[in-house]
Amino acid sequence: TVGKHKALSHHLLRASLGEGAEVRAFTAINAGKMSHHREDYSLEGEKSRLVLRGMPVAISGAVDYLTNVMQYGRETLGETRVHGFSYRNGWTVHRGVAKVFENAKGSASEVTSRVTIMDRGSLGVSVPMLEVDTGEIVSASHSSDVAQFDEDALFYLRSRGLTREEALNLFVHGIGDALSDHLERLRSKARSNVRGLTEGLL
Repeated sequence: TVGKHKALSHHLLRASLGEGAEVRAFTAINAGKMSHHREDYSLEGEKSRLVLRGMPVAISGAVDYLTNVMQYGRETLGETRVHGFSYRNGWTVHRGVAKVFENAKGSASEVTSRVTIMDRGSLGVSVPMLEVDTGEIVSASHSSDVAQFDEDALFYLRSRGLTREEALNLFVHGIGDALSDHLERLRSKARSNVRGLTEGLL
């Protein structure tokens, strides 16, 4: 979990993956007044794999989350899935970049970017970008979705006795559980961090 600062914050994470290396990552971001978080991954070795999940949350704050995945090696896998939230005049922006270079033949690349706007006055921006320089590729896809929280689902949960905040909490935690499911030994810690994101706020 990063970005617990109340005011301005900037985080930069860089990783280079060699032959056969595998990284499974989950990033939960608690936005301050203005938070910028950037992750750069370079898949240089053959058959290296990256499974990246991100969850930027802006509650009365702003977060700019940038993910860059560069695939150089043959038969590499780059899989990025981000689901962000904005609430109480929060601003959540995700920019997801993936590039498959000419030598990365037989590779697969995916960028999925979603932002859920929890109330009026909040903002969500989703900008996935995919560039492929080789014709010999297993798969390549990108998708974007910015949507308001489902009021029908909220009404249903409230009819079962939950308050609005409890219903929103349940939804956010459910997404967090799904995003951290690819982790093994650190899964429980990741889910605890998700609970900490909204503690005392939702």
